[in-house]
Amino acid sequence: MDQAPCLTQEEIEKIKERRLQEFKIRCLLRQWEKDNLQLTVPVTNGHPAYEELLDIGMPAAILIISDFRRGKVRNHFFSALRRITNANPIPLWHHTDDESIAGNWIRWAIDRKLIQP
Repeated sequence: MDQAPCLTQEEIEKIKERRLQEFKIRCLLRQWEKDNLQLTVPVTNGHPAYEELLDIGMPAAILIISDFRRGKVRNHFFSALRRITNANPIPLWHHTDDESIAGNWIRWAIDRKLIQP
């Protein structure tokens, strides 16, 4: 007896596309980190990988915020998150505390249902 597939071809293609995009974002993050490993002041604006992450937009922001939950806080991407999302969920008193800033971005994304609680 033939059974209907669990996923349609369209659903499969969407999953492939999301995974490919996630792979690309992770590659860009690794490239940026590699290029800035030895620098005292990392290059953000103008760096090809950083600029491409900005161009990707919200999918890159969601992945960066998701990484915050796993303890991978990239504080040089806080400004990228503000540029991508047009948001700034950071109270003035948190400007030097990376963990608190990351926590605020996580709460912001959860409130907007961009990531799971």
